[in-house]
Amino acid sequence: MLLKLTTRQSANALIKSFSTKPVFLRIQMLTQSPSSPMQKLKFLLIVPILALTTVLCSFL
Repeated sequence: MLLKLTTRQSANALIKSFSTKPVFLRIQMLTQSPSSPMQKLKFLLIVPILALTTVLCSFL
């Protein structure tokens, strides 16, 4: 229902000045499934590796 309201053409210039693309992207983001635990674990492993790399490069 919200998607229909956002994509409907309106003659009002004030409403028309807002883009419908961000609203559509927000609705799409809300309907996505959450990240898997494995994806979260990969992200958490990258952080210490980047920190270690930064520390090691600062000594060179």
